[in-house]
Amino acid sequence: MEPFERSRLLLKLMLVLARDRRAMQGRIQTTGFVREYGELPPDLGVATLGRLNNGEIAALADSVGIRPAPAGAKCDIFMNGMGYRIESLAAHPPVIVQDVEPDGLAEACRWAGIPADRLEERLEACRRLQEQRVRQAARERHDPGAGPAAETADAGEFRIADPASPLKDDREWLAPLVEYFWFTGSEHGKSHFPADYLLDYDDPLNMNTWRTFDKRHALEAVWERLAIRVAAAGRDGAVRETVRIRIV
Repeated sequence: MEPFERSRLLLKLMLVLARDRRAMQGRIQTTGFVREYGELPPDLGVATLGRLNNGEIAALADSVGIRPAPAGAKCDIFMNGMGYRIESLAAHPPVIVQDVEPDGLAEACRWAGIPADRLEERLEACRRLQEQRVRQAARERHDPGAGPAAETADAGEFRIADPASPLKDDREWLAPLVEYFWFTGSEHGKSHFPADYLLDYDDPLNMNTWRTFDKRHALEAVWERLAIRVAAAGRDGAVRETVRIRIV
């Protein structure tokens, strides 16, 4: 089991435990996904959860009905009727836009209700900056006196809020698009299971490290960490261009 999968399962079990024990002032009244999750054993507590191995965590989660979210779902769990996306932004920063072609981005703009007329112009400006970054990284690799060069695979990636970024002044347009991909849908349309909130955590077993954001404040919390890359990728013998946006 991957570390993020393990910690996310533990967090879901903690949310069930909080509901069962009426912790957090009893704020969590319902928790599940389509169906309400079952109850945990009455003698189970946080200390016991922390001692479980991967197989025991998976078996316990299965016993109360915790299953992987359906393909295309943007939320991981429902609490009190609202959808929550679970992330560990510090330990496992997510990819929000996963290698989407420009035509797909244009479709997503339509679904998000934002204009796509300047999309190609913006992507071309990103390409130019990336080419500059790649050339600079190549020079640094061949210059013994230069500092460490960026990894080749992401040499052209840059932060959206960087002073040199051609997108630094496009927040009003770009933020709704990133929010759409993170919480609402994809280039193929809106998800049947959108998220209303983000639940971020450092330690799944320590409620004091949990943070809840609505969609707008979630974007504000990560905006300075968002990075974009426009790259060529091969598929079926053809070269295509894709766009990736992630938190770094």
